[in-house]
Amino acid sequence: MWLEAPGQVRIETLRAQEAAATGATTVATGCPFCKTMLTAGGQGIAAGRQQFAVQDLAELVVEAEGL
Repeated sequence: MWLEAPGQVRIETLRAQEAAATGATTVATGCPFCKTMLTAGGQGIAAGRQQFAVQDLAELVVEAEGL
């Protein structure tokens, strides 16, 4: 999706680093492209260990409602 972005660091890695810097354990998104990007980027930081979970808003609602 963002293969044409110039620079040394991939966009998904930058976004994942920004999310990880917040200290959040879960990052929520309503966008399937963002979920893919954050998941891929999260796997690229911290020696392959993702520091946070990436969930769609609908997934969080299902969990919260116990469905």
